[in-house]
Amino acid sequence: MKRRFCLIMCLFAIVLLARARDWHYENEMLTEAERDEITLRQHGGRPAPEIEEGYCLLVNGWYGRQQNNSMQWNTKSPELFSKIDLKLELGIRQGGEGAGILLVPDTLAINDSIRWEQPNLPGVFALGIDIYNPPTSNWFDANGNYYGNPEREISLHWDGVEYIKKLSDFEFRQVGDNEDSYVWQLNIEYVCGGADVSLSIHDNVIYDKFFIPGMIPYKFIPLVGGYNGVVSSPLYIGSLEINASERMILPEPPLKIELFSDEIMYGGNRDSEFTVDFSSIPKNMGRAILTLDLAGAPGGLDPWDEGAFISLAAPAGDFKICRFITPYLKAYQWKVDVTDFLPLFENTVSGTLHVDTWMKTAENPAEQAGWSISSWIDFYEGDLEYVPYRIENLWVGNFEYGDPAHPMELDFPDLLKVKPSDCDKAKVRMFVTGHGMSPNTDIAAEFMPADRVFAINGYEFENKLWKEDCYLNPCRPQGGTWKFKRAGWAPGSIVEPWEFDISEYIVEQDTLKFSYVPMAYRNFGKAKDVYPPHHSVDCHIIYYKENK
Repeated sequence: MKRRFCLIMCLFAIVLLARARDWHYENEMLTEAERDEITLRQHGGRPAPEIEEGYCLLVNGWYGRQQNNSMQWNTKSPELFSKIDLKLELGIRQGGEGAGILLVPDTLAINDSIRWEQPNLPGVFALGIDIYNPPTSNWFDANGNYYGNPEREISLHWDGVEYIKKLSDFEFRQVGDNEDSYVWQLNIEYVCGGADVSLSIHDNVIYDKFFIPGMIPYKFIPLVGGYNGVVSSPLYIGSLEINASERMILPEPPLKIELFSDEIMYGGNRDSEFTVDFSSIPKNMGRAILTLDLAGAPGGLDPWDEGAFISLAAPAGDFKICRFITPYLKAYQWKVDVTDFLPLFENTVSGTLHVDTWMKTAENPAEQAGWSISSWIDFYEGDLEYVPYRIENLWVGNFEYGDPAHPMELDFPDLLKVKPSDCDKAKVRMFVTGHGMSPNTDIAAEFMPADRVFAINGYEFENKLWKEDCYLNPCRPQGGTWKFKRAGWAPGSIVEPWEFDISEYIVEQDTLKFSYVPMAYRNFGKAKDVYPPHHSVDCHIIYYKENK
């Protein structure tokens, strides 16, 4: 009995110790002690920020211009934690420039030049809150809001890079008589190869586990900054609460394997072949992140947006592990999760880099214009819940759209596949981009939205091939019509897949029947020697085994 009691007490002590390792911080700015934990900074014009009755008027907005202020809570996370939950009460009125919520290391020097709505700072995770993106009618200028969307955009940043920016469906600004402030809840969970980030405002989900590759934990101090330009907007900050749990250590750095380096791509070299040895990658591979780096060729940048891809050869066929569109006159770098292609990363593999560029061949290589492209894959050790072990292409090709003599649905015959007996999960990934414009009917296929239906064993998934947020592409601004909506892509971006888990629809099936039906369309504007509308398609199915 005594032994059992001691065991219970030991377990209780372990639980208490584990809880003691968690971190909780709360500040409502109501007591003098809480206010003493805050540093207010004035970086621009008057007035300075001030605290009164549990709120900080960070930016006055009612009078004064060119205000730039920040508020820092002088508390630092004591350890590295794998889970961080931050709740902040914030009220921001329509107008003004914007704000930022930052988790800064204590080594960061806060200066007067920080743009809070675009907080690209080294070693820092941050939210950008942009409430100034005025409409424009200019096709080519640096302002992106061509369609007159509401000015309430939120972006996620890590280590000096904006990874995503989106228009908030929820109106968090104080517009008209609305003077409400809302609780912004930020959740960060460090996972293999990066972090999953979620954000909700007043229980309205803005981001749900958006994966930021390469993000690592660090000890941080919370800070909020805001500023006004020629227009003004008050910014109120209320209570802050932080809960962190599950202490962790810095993860091991990944294994880097180069695919190719500084390949000069132009009209005379649109396809570059390479060979890569994957034999050294970890057996227990938890994540694979591909980096794609585009720079200008020695003679300058290609001014056009062109389709491009990286493919690997396998016994079952060639697979495009990354499809992308080059920017208009802009160098950029992207990171892409390619873990689903694990079955291809074995031994020595040949591959191809293709860029559909038409830049003329220069007599002098030092004057060659085009692209200088490098790419590598970072492999992170870890344990996947489901391991991809087999991949098969479904439909692949460039198919003309709207020809009555050959409707595009003929290019998508029903496919029958035998399901592997040891499959525990399956997913379909479909990459489709539309190309071609005037004089094609409805400016197809680049500027025409197209409904589509994918079916597996009779169960249907519906979707519209259309990308509406091109103007918020992190690779901005560019030359050309970078801000226009398009059929499944944006200039200067990675092509995003339409993907869906089909596991529950194939549980009791031995044979899988796939079908794809694009929206009916007829091109009446087809003319001789004109680029007809077409869809560029890469569709594959991935099978997984449970990692037991």
